[in-house]
Amino acid sequence: MTDLKPPLHLDHARPLADQVAAHLLQGREGVPVDLSDTLVIVPTAGAARAIRVALAAATQGVLSPTFRLPMEALLPTDSTTAAPVERLAAWVQVLRRTPRSRFAALVPPAVKLSAPEDWLGVATRLIEVCDTLGEAGLSPADGQLATLCAADAARWTEFGKLYEDYDSLLQGAGRPDPNSLRRAQATKPLPLPGIRRIVVAAVPDLPSVVASWLEALEKQGVTCQVLCAPSGAVDAPVDRWGRPDPEWWLTHRVQVPEEVLVVENDTASEAVALIDFAAKHGGEGFGLVSAAPETTAAMEAEVARRGAVPYLPEGRPLRQTEPATIITAWDDFRRTGRLRTLRPLLQLPLFLRLLSEGTDLSGADASTACDRLLAEKLCTTLEAAAAWSRADQSAKPDAVVIRRFVDAVQALVARDLQGQALLAALYAPDEPAEAHTAAELETLVEALDEADTSPLLAEFSPDWREALHRGLLMSRRVFTAAPEDAVEIHGWLEAPWIAAPVLCVAGCREGALPSGVREDAFLPDAIREKLGLPCQKTRYARDACILSGLLAMHGSGHLRLGCSRFRPEGEPNRPSRLLFGCTEEELPARVEKIFQPAPTSRRLPAARPAWKLHLDPPPPVASIRVTGFKHYLECPLRFCLS
Repeated sequence: MTDLKPPLHLDHARPLADQVAAHLLQGREGVPVDLSDTLVIVPTAGAARAIRVALAAATQGVLSPTFRLPMEALLPTDSTTAAPVERLAAWVQVLRRTPRSRFAALVPPAVKLSAPEDWLGVATRLIEVCDTLGEAGLSPADGQLATLCAADAARWTEFGKLYEDYDSLLQGAGRPDPNSLRRAQATKPLPLPGIRRIVVAAVPDLPSVVASWLEALEKQGVTCQVLCAPSGAVDAPVDRWGRPDPEWWLTHRVQVPEEVLVVENDTASEAVALIDFAAKHGGEGFGLVSAAPETTAAMEAEVARRGAVPYLPEGRPLRQTEPATIITAWDDFRRTGRLRTLRPLLQLPLFLRLLSEGTDLSGADASTACDRLLAEKLCTTLEAAAAWSRADQSAKPDAVVIRRFVDAVQALVARDLQGQALLAALYAPDEPAEAHTAAELETLVEALDEADTSPLLAEFSPDWREALHRGLLMSRRVFTAAPEDAVEIHGWLEAPWIAAPVLCVAGCREGALPSGVREDAFLPDAIREKLGLPCQKTRYARDACILSGLLAMHGSGHLRLGCSRFRPEGEPNRPSRLLFGCTEEELPARVEKIFQPAPTSRRLPAARPAWKLHLDPPPPVASIRVTGFKHYLECPLRFCLS
């Protein structure tokens, strides 16, 4: 057994990926250089790509090391664990077959559990808690939770018993819970075939369960080396795993020069200002980073508006893709019949093609007919629209178009298309698809296959399967290869790995930078800190350390930090506390700069109504029948129109 080597501190004089590559190649010779005996634990997938590029540039050939994200590294490569949909199904089965009196403290009786979405919502929340505990090598059945959370001891006791049933159910199906495997690995790890050394490559927040696993491997003779990303404070302490010391960073504020701040009214204007700076000063290369989801969307839109192709290395949520949107919205419409659910689908050419098959219904006619049914005929459902269509058999063009539209929708509903059958109808097998569409379809089909083939879902009815499909699509991401000449928009943790001299960071608000740890009833922040889980202190230390390193690497002339006062929905933002890093004398001016009103937004033209609904005033109500009083209270307008 050898002692764990102390962390090796990298510097900001060279790109981070180049330094990691140089460390991996140290002492290795030959063509190609053989690094296949090395496991590299990286903070993000983008970091792995950057290191691969650096290795290729530094050698005439290399046998690549294995790259894994921290929590993925604990899972043996040949293991078969429960898929996300199977974990959801297992929790739902356990909850449904357990009398509610046995988990009344966990899920209070006031919480409605009737529709599939209700059960799936509870199951999703329980999985989130289990995954959070898994980062510390714990499960809800761990006894210390009831002790630490004495006021909620009953809740944790019930949770622990249900978790044991859930874990047994998955084990019995031969699909163990991934967190169970990680806990076993942390205490008694399986040998890593062919791996003789492990390098932790600048992971600023290594989970404690991964640290325990590395310690256990070290005792088995595997060499472990931790590389620390550079920060602007040379004396900033880190622990043996390269994690910043929270107490030190709470008392050593990062000094942020005023010239790096870009403050705008809204996310669209923020994206414009940052990309303008990158275009003006980034002749030798620039990097775009977004710390918040709303600024990611704004930067995507602005890059596309300028004629370039935006690309998200972290992947795109599957729910935002066109095929997934069609599947979820169409399932919702089939269940509810609400025309407002159908209306967004009429803007998608792919769906319109399917709807108009065998008819002469155009996209404009379909949209117009739906709008008239909603706004003029006050038909909110397909049933009401069909009744109106049957009643109005006039030859007026508007009435003819509405009847044609209703007939087309009813015919499509009658085909009972869902899941993969709907995909097959949307996409012809011999029709060529763009690369990103092919990746979306592949990910979507894979997700649907999981729900359709798993033995854990055999007992669920079609309604339940549709609900599981919708829940599954909400959590998946689509990863595609970067198009040629694409403009990449990175996440915050990718920022230290960007070698470009100019860097623009959007979304510097509280909850995104520092990254927010949601306060919840299960794991309050104080309990998280005691359990070694990510908490407010550790997240602040991590992000302050990264920001300090970026300032040292790029300097105030090549770095810009963006913040907007309002989100797209109009909700006010709280600027990141890191932006207030200055002396006490400079603080009043800094506050004024961040909070003073900005000029008119750059990309938000004033909204104008396309048309107005003109209604004659209703006649005065002289009397109301007793049987009609309820309808009058529900909606006086509809009552008068009837």
